[in-house]
Amino acid sequence: MQGPILGNGFLGGGAAIPSLKMTITATANIDPVIVAAALADGDCVWTDPLGGTFTGKSPDGANFVTGGVGEYSVVLTDWTKLDTFSCDNDTVSALEIPAEATAFRVLNAGNNAISTLDLSAFTAMTSVNIYDNALSSIDVSNMTSLIALRYYTNAIKSVVFPVTANTLRIIDGSDNALTDVQVDAVIAAVVACGSDPVAAATLTLTGDNAARTAASDADKATLEGRNWTVVTT
Repeated sequence: MQGPILGNGFLGGGAAIPSLKMTITATANIDPVIVAAALADGDCVWTDPLGGTFTGKSPDGANFVTGGVGEYSVVLTDWTKLDTFSCDNDTVSALEIPAEATAFRVLNAGNNAISTLDLSAFTAMTSVNIYDNALSSIDVSNMTSLIALRYYTNAIKSVVFPVTANTLRIIDGSDNALTDVQVDAVIAAVVACGSDPVAAATLTLTGDNAARTAASDADKATLEGRNWTVVTT
């Protein structure tokens, strides 16, 4: 029988259990949100950098003022119930989500300072919003139900898209300082993924990205034939 879950990320008896880890660099207005309809607030146990604990799917910001900067972890009684995690504008510099969250669908982590992020375990994701961070790469190749990927204002030069993800219809990779060749390559990668959605789709590569070249004319035409609008600088 599984022992009781303790706030320090261990089971009774000392065995480590999965936890979501989030490192913050400031404490004002921190407001992460867990969406897991089948779980109650008491099913989400947080541990702060000082070893203190608190509970909640949307914990009071005062808990983060008390705990200070550093790594916070949260343990859910059932990770398969996690649907959405949001930490927009929360000064997050590192984020780790356990692979046990097999039904995880939506990540909202915009306007932070995350430099690495591994989402390779999550095949059920439909929306990944990681704009305004410090990422240099992202792999969403396992997300065959992906609808939206917003990764603008990072330093991401290429993306590994899912294959035959006909659900995919929103991609925004603006402001990643892409060269013209890199812009062409992203357009080609979207063609290669095979997405041919019923709903109108948009690929946006504007901002400080270079303009595409004539080398991507055929790929752009292919996407437009699949109900995509391609918007570049």
